[in-house]
Amino acid sequence: MAARRPDAVAAYLDRETDSLPAVAVRETRIKLTTGTKSGKRRGG
Repeated sequence: MAARRPDAVAAYLDRETDSLPAVAVRETRIKLTTGTKSGKRRGG
């Protein structure tokens, strides 16, 4: 969903951050920024 609707996902995270596990919020924000869960950009 982050790839298809990043604005909606970001809005959801902003709204629900306190009720979600910190690791899920952190990984999703990284995915929105970099496109990967690890934070490492693809390619080389």
